[in-house]
Amino acid sequence: MSEQFKFDVKSSKDRREFGRRTACKPAKIICEVGDVLVGVVVDLSDQGAGLEMSTDAQLPEQFELLIEVDDTITLCRLAYQTGRRVGVEFLRSPRQASRASLARMKSSRLQLARILSAQTGN
Repeated sequence: MSEQFKFDVKSSKDRREFGRRTACKPAKIICEVGDVLVGVVVDLSDQGAGLEMSTDAQLPEQFELLIEVDDTITLCRLAYQTGRRVGVEFLRSPRQASRASLARMKSSRLQLARILSAQTGN
């Protein structure tokens, strides 16, 4: 594992209402403005996750968490951030990421078609 993703699960306080499972899954945080930040999910529960981020950049209050190895994406709220260690609360149940991407692409194509149609007067 890369030096940038070292973590100590025992040092984090367990404030979760639901049981957690230790994990080691690459993840991406997708911000509303399109920025993507990289990290590793180090623990999961039914209601949230703990991550170790590649940088200590400040995360927005809400974002989508993509776990590609599970093909899941879910809307999250930032619960806490201490340096590179982040806790997130799931605001929705995870959904299949590949289906969500297809829906977004269709929506983008429709928007583009509307814009082009309006520009050409059709």
